[in-house]
Amino acid sequence: MNDLAGHRPGTDSGLLSPVWSGTPVETATTDEAWLQAMLDAEAALSRAQAGLGVIPRAAAETITRQARAASLDLVGIARGAREAAKDSAAMLVCHRVLVRVESDLTVVAAALAGLACRFADTPMAGRTLAQHAVPTTLGAKAAVWLQLVLDETAEIVTRVLERRRLLDGTGSA
Repeated sequence: MNDLAGHRPGTDSGLLSPVWSGTPVETATTDEAWLQAMLDAEAALSRAQAGLGVIPRAAAETITRQARAASLDLVGIARGAREAAKDSAAMLVCHRVLVRVESDLTVVAAALAGLACRFADTPMAGRTLAQHAVPTTLGAKAAVWLQLVLDETAEIVTRVLERRRLLDGTGSA
């Protein structure tokens, strides 16, 4: 088992490296990003508790100010983290990744819109279940792809990114 010996900031232990390598999502999924997400969840919990009068507001402010992954022992904290903190961190990491994915989908949608316009009159064979169908245009095909991307982008925004409000005030999902 890898105990992260020799761990360098900004890298990760390798679990997801082959998947994310070289992508904008990579920085949102490093070990430090996971630890920071756990700390962010704990800081949010302390602010919620302060709002309810469970802990002093000054304590919540100190916790929030000190909750920085760069100043802590990554391995020690990861091993001792509460399951609730890990779960909340997972939701925060997902949110941060999906913000990047949503941005990428916006770029893809713009490119597909350009293709749909550019090739609006370019004929091509229609296909249905691997068989020829009524002729269509490449532009129409690109428009279908565009609609799929727009639908998925809307799904991310409405079902995932907006759920972040659950974490903003409570510190848990």
